[in-house]
Amino acid sequence: MVFFNTLLKARSNKEDIIAASLDISSAYDSVWPDGVVYKALQIGRSGHTARWIHEFLTNSTLQVRWSGKLSASFTSNRGVPKGCCISPFLFTIYLHDLFEIIPPGVICLIYVDDIFLICSNPSLQNVKTKLQITIQKIQIWCQTWKLKLDPTKSTVVNFYNKRQTPNFQISVDNVYIPWSSNMKVLGIFFSANLSFNCHFNYVAKKALKRLGHLRALVGSNWGANIVHLLRLVNACIRSICEFGAQVTSYAGSTSWRKLEVVHHNCLRFEAGLPRWTPIPVMFAETGEIRLRDRSLALSISFLLRHFALEDKFSPIKKSNLCTLDGLRPSFKEQFSGGTNWLKFLKDTNVSIKNFIPFVYPVELQKENTIRIHTNDLPFQQSQIPSPTLCKLFDKYVNKEWNSSILIATDASKGEEGVSLAALNITYNRTLTLKLHPMNSVFTAEGCAILIAIERFIQEEDKSYILCSDSLSVLKSL
Repeated sequence: MVFFNTLLKARSNKEDIIAASLDISSAYDSVWPDGVVYKALQIGRSGHTARWIHEFLTNSTLQVRWSGKLSASFTSNRGVPKGCCISPFLFTIYLHDLFEIIPPGVICLIYVDDIFLICSNPSLQNVKTKLQITIQKIQIWCQTWKLKLDPTKSTVVNFYNKRQTPNFQISVDNVYIPWSSNMKVLGIFFSANLSFNCHFNYVAKKALKRLGHLRALVGSNWGANIVHLLRLVNACIRSICEFGAQVTSYAGSTSWRKLEVVHHNCLRFEAGLPRWTPIPVMFAETGEIRLRDRSLALSISFLLRHFALEDKFSPIKKSNLCTLDGLRPSFKEQFSGGTNWLKFLKDTNVSIKNFIPFVYPVELQKENTIRIHTNDLPFQQSQIPSPTLCKLFDKYVNKEWNSSILIATDASKGEEGVSLAALNITYNRTLTLKLHPMNSVFTAEGCAILIAIERFIQEEDKSYILCSDSLSVLKSL
């Protein structure tokens, strides 16, 4: 999302923009264990943590199994083990200081061993110079920490709104990095003209291959039923079509048509419908909606959540990607799908002022005055019958919380909207509130607790007990 947003900003400012994807050769196998420990100490991970990392990377023994026989064990003193859940974390520690050598004017994005550089400037010559200097600095850094860049697996893409390829080369160790018409960033192919055609072609081909595999599960008179097939289609095919919807929803209808044809074939297959079945009938039979509409809904949900975040938590909150302000009219029309979510807010009569602001999470358990109980009290057992639970609750309250003020919260969602309530049982006071239907019950349960704290907990010298039936909210707190 940040990658796409950076491209949009540069193109809206009519700047030349070039992006480079750098590949580290045998990244995990080339990690220097002592370097990981050194950098762990730099970020404050000392003592037992640093000692454990050193022991984990230097004293592990390996064996090779071949034809049912094991080789002699040997010790590996280089690299981090592949397939281990902690290896990406250790590799991230190893690369954490790479950002310090990136010069101003160049944006560096790193995800594990994927390094992406974006450089934009009104002058193409300045872009070339900055990008080449940055790559040289990264190359020197890699040599210092015993890593090596592979120019043959790296790519450079010109994302400016010009069709010709720049007449210069970017090199790594005197080897030219090949120019490409697209770049793969975290599973999404970004075409040079930002049309996403390459990505949709790749996903459509992959989805059709999976559909061919699923056809082996059913015949004309035998096989899985429609419910199971629908779940398989959604899990195996629809999921890859929706991946990256926050970005791909900006593509045009022509590009989305490629995936929608595949989606229609999947729905006809799992419902056993003939090819001539009208699309509205097919959607009615399966209970599904258009793939692009669903992806747009996912994109809207993503952007709404970011508008509830503070700027330091959301790098795209005030970006052109959210509002499309400042873009040329022709470019704004190309990405007109981005304004659909603003129309959605207008149609649902929701203002930006209605967003619940994100509150920085506080470690409540460290406060001596706050305790959160989720399953450690006698009555917090779901398998106990309700009458017995009520007796256990009353007994515990009378014994342990006799002098405390008891508060309860609840929330529900119906056809009319989302409602919440907070009840001060001790003083018999009740507060009710309705939220917009787009909110979930989880959000309403959290708001109910927030309102109860703000309205009912006012005297610091008293003890309060706040009861909620939302285990997910309590665990989140």
